[in-house]
Amino acid sequence: MTTSVNTTKVYEEIIEFIAAGTTPQSVIDFKLSDSAKERLENLVYRARTEG
Repeated sequence: MTTSVNTTKVYEEIIEFIAAGTTPQSVIDFKLSDSAKERLENLVYRARTEG
């Protein structure tokens, strides 16, 4: 797990995607950015290890 501080807000990325307009295919194809994935992994790790 990396220790660098990543300030990407995952929910903002998802909101921007939805606000831009979606189609069924765009929802299927949606992928978080690498920085958002890293942030989410960090949050899950911290929740599991720090309570």
